[in-house]
Amino acid sequence: MSAYPIIVIHKGDQDYLFACLKQAAYSNPESRIILLGNNLNKIVTSPDFSYKVEHYNIDDYFQSAKEFEKIYKHHSINCPEFELFCIQRWFVINDFIKKQGIEKFLHLDSDVLLYSNFQKEKDYMEIVQKYDMTISRISGHTSFFNSQEILQKFCDFVVDLYSNDFYEKMHMDKKTGNYTHMQTKTELGYILSDMSLLYAFSNMPDVKCLDTSKIINGTLIDVCLSDHPDFAYLSDEIANIIFDKSNVPYLIKRSKNSLEPVRMHSIHFQGKKKKIMPSCMSADKNEEINQIPFSRNEIEYMFGANMLSKPKRSTGRKIANVINIFVPSKKLRERIKNKLTRKDKLEI
Repeated sequence: MSAYPIIVIHKGDQDYLFACLKQAAYSNPESRIILLGNNLNKIVTSPDFSYKVEHYNIDDYFQSAKEFEKIYKHHSINCPEFELFCIQRWFVINDFIKKQGIEKFLHLDSDVLLYSNFQKEKDYMEIVQKYDMTISRISGHTSFFNSQEILQKFCDFVVDLYSNDFYEKMHMDKKTGNYTHMQTKTELGYILSDMSLLYAFSNMPDVKCLDTSKIINGTLIDVCLSDHPDFAYLSDEIANIIFDKSNVPYLIKRSKNSLEPVRMHSIHFQGKKKKIMPSCMSADKNEEINQIPFSRNEIEYMFGANMLSKPKRSTGRKIANVINIFVPSKKLRERIKNKLTRKDKLEI
């Protein structure tokens, strides 16, 4: 399998963008790392950047996006400029891959850190390649596209929706169930965003889409940090992830009688959590995330150990054991325990 090019589109020069690009280049050294950007972030081509990133100007691939702007109607809780560009980026990427002759690629939002080398994830990629594309629940922040055709098809779908009385289409499709997720009503009408459009498209009968937010071979692609109801979150501030001594991130899945470490291919630092991205990179071997002096095998052994898996122990007690094992600082342990939600209150 040839390495998938990794494409990021972004207009600014925020620190989290550079963290995203460095981490992608570090974890996937065989892949082309491509930034569709502007003059503000052209610094990635400088020798001082230390990672190889290709930079292309968004404006050179904006023709289709400009055409879409003529038919765009704003029905989102986000500001018009932001939501419009979120949708336009798919047209930009589509024009870019055509000109570059790119058939398959991985799209990353600029607030994502990618930890897995997909050249080595052969079992996972065998599954991915059976589908036209992937999304993480409803989002395209870490999405594989397996052909030019599927992205063109999505762009055509969006144009068709906006240019042909999309309200009528949504009401019509309400009967078939194809777009029921788009029926959220606001003071602006029905919410339309690039996420709702992607999700609608992914549910079309002739589109094969894999949801990578579900656990596949003990791994998953993060939907959004702090947005996994089945996982045990310990704090809003401590990034809600644990790292092994190789800086591989895990979330802890909880069920009635067990806790299970789930390896993360990527983590989506949406919203205010963007600020912690530089400290969660493994690219520069940042010591701040080297909290856990255990290997993956040792972690899996400990989570299978009796003290974590005894049926009589509550989830709260098991989470307390996790904290005691993986957080070396007593002060930090207490800080995390104090921030647990009432639902997860520890029995100490």
